[in-house]
Amino acid sequence: ARLSGKDTISTAAGIASLMGERAGDVSGLVTLAQQRFRCVRFADLRNRTPFAGPVGGIVGKNYDVSQPARLGDVDAFLSHSWHDPPGPKHAALDTTRDRLAKEAGLRAPEVEGLRLSLWFDMFCIDQTDVDQDLALLPIYMASCRRLVIYCGPTYLSRLWCIVELFVFLSMGGKPSQVSIHLLDGTPSLTTIAATFDARHAECFKEEDKDRMLSFIERSSGSVEVFNDKVRAMFAQVEAEHALGDGG
Repeated sequence: ARLSGKDTISTAAGIASLMGERAGDVSGLVTLAQQRFRCVRFADLRNRTPFAGPVGGIVGKNYDVSQPARLGDVDAFLSHSWHDPPGPKHAALDTTRDRLAKEAGLRAPEVEGLRLSLWFDMFCIDQTDVDQDLALLPIYMASCRRLVIYCGPTYLSRLWCIVELFVFLSMGGKPSQVSIHLLDGTPSLTTIAATFDARHAECFKEEDKDRMLSFIERSSGSVEVFNDKVRAMFAQVEAEHALGDGG
């Protein structure tokens, strides 16, 4: 099942307008997202260490690796925590490529899969205008065919990872549209989800946490309702896909 679609993108634009400072300007946000939306291809990640440093590490070189993309045409949105170890995430890239290639019906994943594309923050966020791209995050996610999560020990404790889960669920995202790669050394999905509480999220700016938790509470009815939805999604994904092997 595909995540991207015209209706999904419109829904995501509505969420973005409410999360940001452009309430009601749905068409304007979609237009802006189309101008700024980018992707990186697996072929361009070869011989790189994309998880080796923070998002702002090598500003120009990273952004120049990505390329403009059309809304709805990117294979996967990659969600991960920069506080998780880089090695297991880097190792998961080949698994992600092969699974996406299999879903696309490509016969030689290790070869044909190199043309598949990701929205990956390290390469697709303009570090000279980070806030603008973060405001468009819901539309970017809705413009990808699948959500891919690299779930390590800190994933469910980072605010922006939690925001991405909130956006996915608010768009009506289903377990069949998400792949969760459980990184080495991380307990089972149900184990880590059992203690999940968005109120314990950590981030660099406390005002961001207050603003996003307030929005989640207004949209979900309460933070605990949202917590329950995340726990249920992780449990269902684990039950359906048996992801204990990291995939």
